[in-house]
This record gives sequence, C-alpha cells and structure tokens, in this order.
Amino acid sequence: MCPKGVSPFLNRIVNLWLGLQQVFHPSNPKSGKLAICALFRDEAPYLEEWIEYHRLVGVDHFFLYNHSSSDGFRDVLRPYVREGVVTLRDLSFPNPWERWQVKAYSHAKERCIGRFKWLAAIDTDEFLCPVSGNSLIQILEGLKNHAAIFVHWKMFGTNHKKTLRPGELQTEVFTKCAVDEFPDHVLGKMIARPERIVRFKIHEVILNGGETSVLANGDPLGSSRDYSALQLNHYWTRAEDYFTSHKKPRRKVAESNDGSKGRSALEISKFSESLNAKEDLTIQKFVPELKSRLAMRKGGAF
Repeated sequence: MCPKGVSPFLNRIVNLWLGLQQVFHPSNPKSGKLAICALFRDEAPYLEEWIEYHRLVGVDHFFLYNHSSSDGFRDVLRPYVREGVVTLRDLSFPNPWERWQVKAYSHAKERCIGRFKWLAAIDTDEFLCPVSGNSLIQILEGLKNHAAIFVHWKMFGTNHKKTLRPGELQTEVFTKCAVDEFPDHVLGKMIARPERIVRFKIHEVILNGGETSVLANGDPLGSSRDYSALQLNHYWTRAEDYFTSHKKPRRKVAESNDGSKGRSALEISKFSESLNAKEDLTIQKFVPELKSRLAMRKGGAF
C-alpha cells in the first residue's frame, strides 16, 4: 500500500528496502492468535517492559519498525529477535511520522495473513489492558465473529514524577489518568483480522465489504466510550523529564508538519496536568508477574 503523501516512486523504494531486509535478516514467525505492530523512535528504555507486558496478556509476536532511533534499541531487541518473538525492520525515512506509521501497519498486515488471527496496531507507549479477566485472547475469542475491535484510550499523566528510577515500571508508577469524559478518550487503536483489512488509518481500519468495527464489549463503534472489557493505557507524558525533553519537541515537529498552530506552553502544561485527574489501578494486577518476568530476563532480582 502507498501511504498518503508518498509518491509511487518512493513507495517502490521503501518496498524494496523492506524486501532486502527480509532477504538479509529473514523472519518467519510461528503462527499464533495475536500479533502487534508498532513504529518506534528512541524507545530503548521502555521496550522490554512493553514487550514482556504484552506477552503476559497473550501476544505471540511483535512486528517492530525503527524510525530514525539513535539510542540502544538494538541491544534491547536482539534477544527477542533471536528467540523469534520480534521481527525488527527499519523505516527511517523523512517525516512526517504518520506516513511511515501507516506503512508499518500495512507491511505487518501482509505478513500476518494466514499466520495470525488478529493484529493490533498500537504505539510503544500504549498498553492493551484487559479489564475483565487477564487475557486478551479470552476477550478476542468472544469477538471472533467480528472483523475489528476498537479500544478506547485512557490517557495517563506524570503522577508528578520527575523521573523513573532504575527498576521502576511505567505500569507500576503512572497510576493517574484523565477523567473518562476527557475529549481525547474518543480516540484509540484497533485490533483487527488482517485478511479483512483493506487499509489502515492511524486510529481505525477500513474493512472488506463494508464491515464495521465493534467495541470490546460487542457494542457498535460510536455508541459510547467503553472500558468494561478492555482499555488502552496511553502513557503519553511518562515522567516529567521525558515529557519536557521528548514529548514537547516531537509535538512541535508534528504541528509544523501538519501546519497547525500548536498549543502554547501554558496550554501544554494544563493539558499535561489534566492527565493526573484521577487514579486508575486496572493494570496493577499484572505488575507482580511482569516484574518477575523482567527479573528472570535480567538474571536476578528486579
């Protein structure tokens, strides 16, 4: 698929580049029920927690696409690539980010057809959190007759935490989020049957034959915001130092690319503070086992 804003010529170059990566770094993951795809940039400190958490709740494989990272992400991901858990590809082409996000989703979709029953397209600061029960697979099994499930965001704030100390987890520390009625909570991401996807958008999919998406409780998309079965914890700000050094500069770049005026410093501060409005401990039930798994990978106490 050629993403919006990408010329057919550039799209052919990108397809060739992705094809060469498969030749020189082949990846043929085992079949499974659920895969995740994500585009990432400079996420090395957070990738292991994100991967291990999603493995804990039922994800079989990860299609990860690097976009111009300059940190140590390869060192973090190398063991997962060797184990066949991660397929790592490079999509370091000029901004805007969104065009390569859609390209990553579409590329992963083609590799999931006939191999994985479901594909979730999310970011590495987003965590699919089962509300009822502990398994994504159990929730998806109850929705097996549908083509796609939309999962609403819950936007989490800094908890007024300056920085994460070594050993502290996002899922453990950031417990405060915006109220359910927060405007951005109308957004979210999709889990869909790869063979029934015509094309991706950032927050939705176009499906075959006019099929429509549902919420995780089975209700039609658009009927209401729903957190009864599944929510997407979005750790948008992370700690205050990350918000200042990473998130704000990236928002300025994104706003300059799409021509929008952007938020003032005061508006950004107010927006950030609104994400600390209430406490949500839903994901905490997974933290003890998650810490145990991370400790085992590090070969010692966590």
